[in-house]
Amino acid sequence: MNILRRVKAELFREPNGNKWSVVPIGFGLLLILVLIGGILFNTGWSEQIKIEPWFILLAFAFLCMGTAEILAADRRKQAGLLRISSITFFLLFGGVTIGSVLLSTEGKAQQMMAFYFVLAALIAITLWLAWIFWKAGREQ
Repeated sequence: MNILRRVKAELFREPNGNKWSVVPIGFGLLLILVLIGGILFNTGWSEQIKIEPWFILLAFAFLCMGTAEILAADRRKQAGLLRISSITFFLLFGGVTIGSVLLSTEGKAQQMMAFYFVLAALIAITLWLAWIFWKAGREQ
């Protein structure tokens, strides 16, 4: 079986429903709550933790990643589409953040913080894809 078939088989595998799938769901919900809080309450505590609106892409990526694992066992196609959506949201978040850093005229500290967020997201994507390829390679 060639590598593309193995990756497709891994992306469209049955959800395993393990207990760790709630971690990305919780992180995604936390990001959404912080974004909503920053929009609704523009005073006080929210000024210190205000984040950019495109972080909703990162929240959706984490939600898709966690939700793909808690679906019912017979939902292979839906789980695969959620995994592909998660990868797409991660890449879109990285692209938007890199673009905003390049267009930004603000101080160096904000650029470095955005760079580190992008770097962390890209490392997470790389590790996730490496795990998919490694697991697909073991099933030969």
